[in-house]
Amino acid sequence: MFKNMSVKSKLYNSIGAILLLFIIAGILIVLNIKEIEHDSNNVEELIVPEMILLSNIEKEILEIQEDFSEVLLTKDVHKIELAEQTLAKIDEQLKKAKEILKKENDENSIKQLEELEKNVHLMYEEGTQLVKDHSNDTQIDEELNKQMESYAKTVHHVEELAEKLSLKQTQVADGNLTQIVELSEKTILKL
Repeated sequence: MFKNMSVKSKLYNSIGAILLLFIIAGILIVLNIKEIEHDSNNVEELIVPEMILLSNIEKEILEIQEDFSEVLLTKDVHKIELAEQTLAKIDEQLKKAKEILKKENDENSIKQLEELEKNVHLMYEEGTQLVKDHSNDTQIDEELNKQMESYAKTVHHVEELAEKLSLKQTQVADGNLTQIVELSEKTILKL
């Protein structure tokens, strides 16, 4: 078939075949880029908000601790109201984090969030009781020391839970980013 064609026809057919290959390659590149873009948007939409929420929760846990410490040091009982407002913020952010994790069907992280929530409330209750019992005391007694030790243990446990949950979400984010990079590399290798 090619022997009977003129040189001009052979050139046109060759150029046409090359253009067709370029068009097919271009379509494949666009489709792969769209897939990468979709995956990166998923990471941004799912992982980043969780990490921000958990970071805010950790920050607000520290605020509650500071409020209670300040009450004990300054005897200004009105700081308990600030701790209560901060607890409400934490509850709101925990609720948002649970909603995100429910969408992802991450039951283990939801359980960890629930444990964190329970312990944050315990920390708040112990801190409130500690402050109410001893905000007017001028000397430190054995009962105060026991309450402070219990409160310190709860605070430490809450910090560990929050850090553990943040670390897990960071690892999930790293895993997703690794998948996106691998997908990008595969796309580039296909080219």
